[in-house]
Amino acid sequence: MSALRAAGLVSKAEYRETERQPPTKSEDFAGKVLPMAGASYTQNRTRTSLAVNLYLTLRNKPCAVLGSNMRERVADANVYFYPDVIVVCGQPQFEDDQQDNLVNPTLFIEVLSPPIEALERGEQFEAYWHIPSLCEYVLVPQDRMHVEHYSRQPEGQWSHQEYARAEQTVYLASTDASLSMHLISPYPEPNATEVPHA
Repeated sequence: MSALRAAGLVSKAEYRETERQPPTKSEDFAGKVLPMAGASYTQNRTRTSLAVNLYLTLRNKPCAVLGSNMRERVADANVYFYPDVIVVCGQPQFEDDQQDNLVNPTLFIEVLSPPIEALERGEQFEAYWHIPSLCEYVLVPQDRMHVEHYSRQPEGQWSHQEYARAEQTVYLASTDASLSMHLISPYPEPNATEVPHA
């Protein structure tokens, strides 16, 4: 590891080279690398439920649903992120021929993680504003039934709606798809069971 990377500051080329070597997974925010921790059971269940339900809704439309291993490049904001769920409609476009840095998403969904929730709500969302193709951004807490839905308006500003009841439906206009709130309800964490080490 170079001294530059150890200091948390890297070039775009070094970030891409390192990130393509397993098992590395981190996000790059304007040259500062933020290592990604593993997700909780609840976060993973919520991500999977959202992705599967979107896939079933969109399977006959020209849209692809991608999971949290698809990296997103926001060139104008100088960042790379791993959104929890990505939908891209039409022909996907990439930063280079490796096809591992998507540049034209239609929709992002983030299952909020308490350690980085402030980043996901603030600087990360502001970076997403720089993506011309991005039409909608959805925030889902992992501990309660609640959704924050942001959608880009024709004039460029973002509208904001919140949902918190099981009978409600979140309409995603960019994909002409809907998510039922009862499918987004949080899953309880299992009782912790310690597995003995050999």
